[in-house]
Amino acid sequence: MKEVARAIQATSDVVSIIATAVEEQSAATQEISANVLQAAEGIEEVNRNMAGMNGFVQSIREDIEGVDEISRSMHTVSSDVNARAKEVSDMAEGLQVLIGRFSL
Repeated sequence: MKEVARAIQATSDVVSIIATAVEEQSAATQEISANVLQAAEGIEEVNRNMAGMNGFVQSIREDIEGVDEISRSMHTVSSDVNARAKEVSDMAEGLQVLIGRFSL
């Protein structure tokens, strides 16, 4: 009878050890699950931030394209102004020649 009691006690001890291990494993699994959830939330936040940055970068790109277009227009206008200034200069020289003819 004592042997049966010892066997039962030994079995009970093993079951207790297994139960403790299962509880520890369960706690570890819950912690891992919480960490995975936290990591997923972090990744989601990074994705949202990147999406926002993409919009910001697109806006900057459009602004740069606008500045480039304005720069090209200014170059065209500047070239036109230079051509008109040359014409006025040529006219002034022609007037100087005409005025020189009427000298007293």
